[in-house]
Amino acid sequence: MSLLTNKKRCLQSINPDDMYLFDCFRAISETIDFLN
Repeated sequence: MSLLTNKKRCLQSINPDDMYLFDCFRAISETIDFLN
């Protein structure tokens, strides 16, 4: 799964119960790893 897809799902995760909320945190953490 691409980082872009994770970010897109992150933006769509308005509902805290959304199963894609994990993708949001993963996208953030992958972005930090990429910047480092």
